[in-house]
Amino acid sequence: MTQLKGVCDRLRGTPFLWAVLCGCLYTLGFAPFNLWPLALLALWGVASMAFQLQGFWRVVLFVFVFAFCHYLTALNWLIGSFLAMYDPLWLAWLLGVVCVVVLSAFLAAFMALFLAPAVRLLQGRGVLVQGLFFASFWVAFEAMRSFLVPTFAWNLPVHVWADSPEFLQALPHVGLFGLSFIFVLSAVWLRCPVGRVFSVLLLVGVYLNGLAVLSNAPDGLTEKDEKGLSVHVVSGYVPQKEKWQKQTKWSYLNDYLERSSPPEEVDLLIWPETAVTYYVERDDALRDYLRQKTTAEAFVFGAPSYRLGGYYNSLYKMDADGQLSFRYDKRYLVPFGEYFPFQNWMPAFLQKFLQGQSSYSSGQADQQGLMVKGVVFAPLICGEIVLPFAADLVDGDADYVLNITNDAWFRGFWGPAQHFAIVKVQAALLQKTVLRVAHGGTSALIDAYGRVLWQLVDGEQGVLSL
Repeated sequence: MTQLKGVCDRLRGTPFLWAVLCGCLYTLGFAPFNLWPLALLALWGVASMAFQLQGFWRVVLFVFVFAFCHYLTALNWLIGSFLAMYDPLWLAWLLGVVCVVVLSAFLAAFMALFLAPAVRLLQGRGVLVQGLFFASFWVAFEAMRSFLVPTFAWNLPVHVWADSPEFLQALPHVGLFGLSFIFVLSAVWLRCPVGRVFSVLLLVGVYLNGLAVLSNAPDGLTEKDEKGLSVHVVSGYVPQKEKWQKQTKWSYLNDYLERSSPPEEVDLLIWPETAVTYYVERDDALRDYLRQKTTAEAFVFGAPSYRLGGYYNSLYKMDADGQLSFRYDKRYLVPFGEYFPFQNWMPAFLQKFLQGQSSYSSGQADQQGLMVKGVVFAPLICGEIVLPFAADLVDGDADYVLNITNDAWFRGFWGPAQHFAIVKVQAALLQKTVLRVAHGGTSALIDAYGRVLWQLVDGEQGVLSL
C-alpha cells in the first residue's frame, strides 16, 4: 500500500500524466469492460487535480488531455467504419485514425473550454459546492454534445451502469442526465470526509431503490406483456464490404434464407438492418422468391430503399401474399456510417471517395408503428435507440420496441459492445421491452428494467414468444 501511495503521489506531481491515467481509467468504466468503480475513481482524480491547478490555461490543458485520452480510447471503433467501407486499406486506416484523433480532439476541446471556467470560478469554495456545480457543468456538456449529434449520445456517465440494473431503476424518475449527474456528483464528493459520506449515501440510496423495484418485478414477461406472438429471430455476420458486392450478396441472402426455417410454425420472422441488400420495392421477382422461401405469416427485414432522388435505410414488413404492407425509414442517421459530416466542404477527390454508403437521407418525422397480429412494435433502426429523446420516437401505446441494427461496421472494435450496453440503459429509460435483432452484434430481448431475458450471438437463430 505504501508503494502504491508513493506511485500515486508521483503521478499527481505530474498533472498531465495524471490526466492520461484518468482518461484511460474512465474508458474502463464503459463496455466492454463495465468496471464502473474505475470510472468513479477517474472522475474523482480529475476533480482533485483540476481544483488544485493554478492558471486558467493549465486547467484547460489538463481537462483537454483527460478528455482526449478518454475519447481516443473509447471511440477507437470508428476506425472500423472506414475499414468496413473503403479501399485501399492503407487509406481507410489513415482516414479512420485521422477521424478518431480529430473527433477526440474536438470533443476534448469542447469539454475543456466548457469545464475550465467553472473550475476556476469554484476554486477556493467548499468541496460540496464544487461538486454540485462541477457535476452540473459536466452533465450540461454531455447534454449539449448529445443533442448536437443525437445518434452520438455515446458513453454518457450513466452508461457505466449498463450491467447494473439496480441503478437503472432511477431512470424513469431522473432521466439519463439526472442519473449521470448523480454519478459525477458522487465522484467529486469523494474528495472530503463529509462528501464521502454523502456519496456513499447517494449511491446506496439509488441502489436500494433499484433493488426494491426489481424485487417486485417479474423474472420475465408478465401475462399482461405476453401477446401470444411467436417470433423467429435470425442474426448473422457478413463482412461489410462483401455484403454489398454483386458477386457475393446473393449467396449471403440465401444463407439467411437457409437459416430462416424454424422448427415450428411462427407468426413473425425478423432479420436485421440491411440483411437484404437489394431494392425490394423495385424487384417483383425477388419479393416472390423471398416469400416462397419463408413460412412465417409476417416477414420483417431491413433493406435499402430509393425514391424521390434519395436513398433510405428502411425496415419492411412483407405479408403472406408477398406484398410489402409497411415501411419505416430511419429518421436519425449515424455520422461516418450513413452520412459524412461536412462532406460537401471537402476536396472533390475525397467527396468521390466517400460516395455510396455515406449518402443516406433521413426519413419523415411522423411515421406509424408496425403491427403484427394486433401486437404493436415501435421500430427504431440502429443508432436511433441511442437518442436521448428516443421516447419521442416511441408510441406510448406500443407493446414493444423493435430495434434492428447492423453492428458489422465496427466489427473487431468496442463499438458493438458499447451499442448493446446503451440499449439496455434505454430499455429501462423507456420502460419498454426491447427486441433487438443484430447483424454482427448481439440480438436480445431486454425487459423494461434493462435486464437481458434472451440473447443470440452472431449467426445464431432462435424462436421466442412475445
